[in-house]
Amino acid sequence: MFKIWVNHLFLSFFIVMFQLHVLGQTKNKELFHFNSLSQVEGITISHAAGIYNQPIRLVVRSQKKAFKAILITNGNEQKIDSFADIKQPSILQITYQDSSGQPRHFVGSYIVDQGHELPVVSLVVDAPKFFPPEGIYTGYAIPDTAGGEPTLVGNAWKKRPITGFAQFFFNQKLQEELELDIKTYGGMTLGWKEKSLQLSARKNLHGQGKIHLKLFKNLPFRSYQHVVLRTSGNDQNKTRVKDMSISEVAAELNIMTKDSRPVVLYINGTYWGIHNLREKANSDYYAYRNHWEKENFEEVQGSGLRNKSYMSTYQWIKNHNQDSDFISKVKDSIDVENFMNFNIIQTYISNMDYRGNIRFYKSKTGKWRWVLYDTDLGCGLDFLNRNFIRDKTFPVNQYWYNPPYSYTMLKSLLSNDSLKEYFVQHYCYLMATYLTPDNFIAKIDKNNQAIASELDRHFMRRNHLYGETHRSWNSHVNLFKKYMNQRPASAYKHLMETFDLSQPAPVYIAQNYNHFKGLTINQSQIFSSSIDGNFFKEYPIRVNANAMNHLYEFSQWQDGYTSPYRDIIPGDGERYIAKFTHKKISPLNQKIKIDKCYKHMGKKHVFMFLSLINLSQDTIDLKNVTVYEDISQSIKSLEGVILKPGQAVVLTNDTSIFNANILRDTFYLMSFMEKERYFANTRFVLVENNKFWVDSLNISLSDSLLIEHAGIYTYIDSSGIHTIPMKIGELNTIKFGKKIIMENRSKESIFSNSRLFIGLISGGLICLIIGLFYSKRKKGMASLILIFIISTGASAQNSDETPSDLISQTNDSIKVDSNVKVIKDQFGLSSIQTRVIDNKGRGDNRFYGTRNFRVVLYDLVYRGGGNNLHLKDTIPRYYLLNPMPLSGLRQLQNVGFDKAVYLYSKNFDYWYPPTRLDSLSESGFDYVCESNLSQYLDDYLADVMRRANDTSAGLMYVHCWNGWHQSGLISAYTLMQFCDYTNAQAVKYWETCTDGNHRGFNKVITRIKEYVPSKKYYFTQEQKNRHCPCEDKNFSVSSTQSNDDKVNLKTDEMMEKSSSQQSSINTTYREHKVKSGESLGVISEYYGMGLSELKRINRIRGTTIYIGQTLKVIDRKKRYKEGESTSKSTSSVTRHVVKSGDTLYDLSLRYKTTVAAIQKANGLKNTIIYPGQTLKIVR
Repeated sequence: MFKIWVNHLFLSFFIVMFQLHVLGQTKNKELFHFNSLSQVEGITISHAAGIYNQPIRLVVRSQKKAFKAILITNGNEQKIDSFADIKQPSILQITYQDSSGQPRHFVGSYIVDQGHELPVVSLVVDAPKFFPPEGIYTGYAIPDTAGGEPTLVGNAWKKRPITGFAQFFFNQKLQEELELDIKTYGGMTLGWKEKSLQLSARKNLHGQGKIHLKLFKNLPFRSYQHVVLRTSGNDQNKTRVKDMSISEVAAELNIMTKDSRPVVLYINGTYWGIHNLREKANSDYYAYRNHWEKENFEEVQGSGLRNKSYMSTYQWIKNHNQDSDFISKVKDSIDVENFMNFNIIQTYISNMDYRGNIRFYKSKTGKWRWVLYDTDLGCGLDFLNRNFIRDKTFPVNQYWYNPPYSYTMLKSLLSNDSLKEYFVQHYCYLMATYLTPDNFIAKIDKNNQAIASELDRHFMRRNHLYGETHRSWNSHVNLFKKYMNQRPASAYKHLMETFDLSQPAPVYIAQNYNHFKGLTINQSQIFSSSIDGNFFKEYPIRVNANAMNHLYEFSQWQDGYTSPYRDIIPGDGERYIAKFTHKKISPLNQKIKIDKCYKHMGKKHVFMFLSLINLSQDTIDLKNVTVYEDISQSIKSLEGVILKPGQAVVLTNDTSIFNANILRDTFYLMSFMEKERYFANTRFVLVENNKFWVDSLNISLSDSLLIEHAGIYTYIDSSGIHTIPMKIGELNTIKFGKKIIMENRSKESIFSNSRLFIGLISGGLICLIIGLFYSKRKKGMASLILIFIISTGASAQNSDETPSDLISQTNDSIKVDSNVKVIKDQFGLSSIQTRVIDNKGRGDNRFYGTRNFRVVLYDLVYRGGGNNLHLKDTIPRYYLLNPMPLSGLRQLQNVGFDKAVYLYSKNFDYWYPPTRLDSLSESGFDYVCESNLSQYLDDYLADVMRRANDTSAGLMYVHCWNGWHQSGLISAYTLMQFCDYTNAQAVKYWETCTDGNHRGFNKVITRIKEYVPSKKYYFTQEQKNRHCPCEDKNFSVSSTQSNDDKVNLKTDEMMEKSSSQQSSINTTYREHKVKSGESLGVISEYYGMGLSELKRINRIRGTTIYIGQTLKVIDRKKRYKEGESTSKSTSSVTRHVVKSGDTLYDLSLRYKTTVAAIQKANGLKNTIIYPGQTLKIVR
């Protein structure tokens, strides 16, 4: 009985615990007003919420009796009994009452047959609470006829939240969904037809306190409580990209901005157009941006006059700007450079709205810094002629946009002569580096391209809401660009007027490498690779050449001057070139290597580690080795670390997370980058004695990869660099360090190697037996000794050990390999003849945009052609005579390339103006045109050698337009230079890889036969083993030819024909005299030229030109009659009646004249014109 009672007791205990467990789970699955379809019970749905490329039949089956299923499409509801055919975006909503009688809605979005390239955000709301007439989206303003404050009508102004449900579709699939608060957001723009919305996750109301998703491309964070779906404010019916483009430039000036991303918005299944998903600047924003606790900082919005801490600083600056210690004390209170940067860009764009849209912040013990946002009222053409700089520094008049509180601090600072000089110099410096027309227009073009595929639908949103068209949109974009093109001239003029300065003079400073930024002036924290602009002679500047990339070091200036600091007087006529050299290779190179890196940017933790390993057979003291991370400028000395063979040292930003998740072994663990939060892009460099390069690793993780995975593990072995997704909980499988198999060394005893010892003993015994045999035949003892020596020597030579330079690395240990060869590259190519893309551009999707894609040097250099199939319908037969499409370059960048070289000049300037090239360069990818191979070859070979020595470098693609001849020629040179190919082998290689199209190109063959490798450029044996092709170099011409290779181009269309077969093209130049108001951009567009082309033929480095200057131009738009010089052209007069929407810029293009000419003919002092006005147009 007692045993039965005990069994019942245990059973009862088990039942109670099970019930508690179930109840606990039920509580965790608490239902709210809106819930995910994945939470519905007892109902089967054939298709999950998501993006579908074609119509679907949605089948709904249920075991519940009381439920309601409806499909919401464009605001209309359709009841579902068993199935529904979905042909356009819709919301499925299933509703039933819970046990308490409360209605519960389970909702999901079906984005069907739309083909959106942008991410999609879909909101579900209770329609009466959101839409007019009583919903939160109702709002307008009635102006006061007496000039007073307008009357605000509607619930939008109240900004009261309602409950909604949000689904985020990134990378074409549902990534996050949750119930949250939705309310209107903004100021006076709430009176517009479109209104911005704020989304807020609130755990106490909706069960989830954060939106868990990597929302922004430039930020690694995955948790946001508040975000905004912004309409672009005052720019909502114009460009839609103004604020985003300006903010991207501001970020380059180290100003904190609100990051954003264009998305497509749906509300209750109705298309709502393009919105900018953006951060919200509040206490949460400052906390995650700076890794601060909320109680440890303060933030201010607006004037700041109610904040005691700020007001104390504000009043002191007003009253003490002439004190001798003023500057040092000011720098203790505010970040002076940040404050200057903020005001410079705001005045440069003439942002009227920065009187009140101001936010600044500081930690409790830190300095005040400023945030830039809401710039959509900037860049008005009227302000090109209004001195906005003076209005915000030493105003003569007061307007609505410059109340005293908005300029008093800046005015007080500039009343100090030293800070005034600094402000003027810094303004000119930023205009010579980042505040340039090219940089702004590159950002505009990039953001335009991001939304281009969506614009047609966007214009038609909500019954053609604003009546927008491509023409009207382009007009607004061109006005935005026009402001940027004309702003430098007016900004210099306004600086002269405000500070009583003379005419500025040109300054040109550059560096011999442009893939890092090593120049700055006056100790600024903003670096650039070139400084090209105008400065005022009153204020000489001090330039500093300092490589922030620790792979390089400053050597000297072009004139032999060796100090990195130079004092420069503007207008001295000199061109200053800073020369940097790659650090010399350390003796520790190939011994101490970076072998592992992990980055985790999750909901709760930001975690990383970096592992270094000793691959040598020596114990190495790292006391003179320093680890740099160049992007964050983090530094860690390895003093005190002594690594045995195979031992590792691991550096991490969080030792507690590391110890909790990774098994400790015999390796060092050190703290590094503890305060950093941004690990998506890192550039690690190991340097010895601050002079010698040991190793480096550059990791850039793509946005799409980080959206899917919070943790990325990178490891390096003998086959290359490998990157795989990995969760923190999986890190316990990683082992640090390697087992090193020690080689025999002459100084060691033979008894330290057991196999050698056994071999010697065996050989000796055999020798003795043979010796005894010969002794009986009276050969003597001398023969016995000789045989013993020979046999033991033979035993030693038969040992399995090999020299240390043949050691290769595998995943498990360092093993001996006497035939080290790389059989395949990272894309699976095992032959330099094999193509992954054929002549029609078909094959591996990773190389879209290329033709005849082949490897030249494994994991280093690739070759091929440019595939422009998108042009074939508009330019038949000649669509191949072009560089690669931008999308193709982006594809290369996504798989690890950082450079492409176009070996032909045709159409490069047309498709790739400087703004587009700069945009590519800023993203980490260089695209260059080098049509003269003889001139380019030396730089190319140096680049190849550098890449072989630099593990952080990406891959390089060299191409012509067909992928056969010019790229084949430089590849043949490459194989002879670095891989010991003979001239005959290189000719055979070139002939084979033209896929049968090699006849008639005697000039190319001759150049290959006559090539003599340079002694300056070479591979080590290890590099040859790694990168050079290991296949048989006897090629068969017929083995790779296909029918595709025989079509597309006629023989006379091939490039690199013999000189007798080539046609000569004579370019006719005309002269153009620069007029007031003209810029290089305006002139190049007027004549149909590329901007870089115009600069090249006139040998212009920067963007500065002068009134009356004569430029050579190519008149592609036939502005002048054939054979007629510009000076003899006759004039005709047309009269034009101005219509609504007309601008002088549009009229200049329509009538083939210039803005300056129209102004002169009509006596206009500015660009303002009015409907009904009659203008004379002189042509």
